[in-house]
Amino acid sequence: MDEHRVSYQYRELLKEPLSQQEYIDLANRSQLPVTQLLNTKGPAFKKLGIKANQLDDQQALQLMMDNPRLMVRPVLVKGDAVIFRFKEEEYTEFFS
Repeated sequence: MDEHRVSYQYRELLKEPLSQQEYIDLANRSQLPVTQLLNTKGPAFKKLGIKANQLDDQQALQLMMDNPRLMVRPVLVKGDAVIFRFKEEEYTEFFS
């Protein structure tokens, strides 16, 4: 984003975790269930030995509140729009 001169605010989620309401707001903005905010492919989630399809939104929310590493990253927010994970073509469209 620096390379394209896009101003942004960086937030280190491990040092400044999201609140419960912020997780809910991200899910609402992205029109995704909270369970979709979990990075189920990452080592932190795999260590838990939980099957993602057995979690409801409240359980997923609690997991991310307890361990912010479980949330998909990066997260980009622009107005009411949100995108998760790095996908260059989506970033280009998002900021144009």
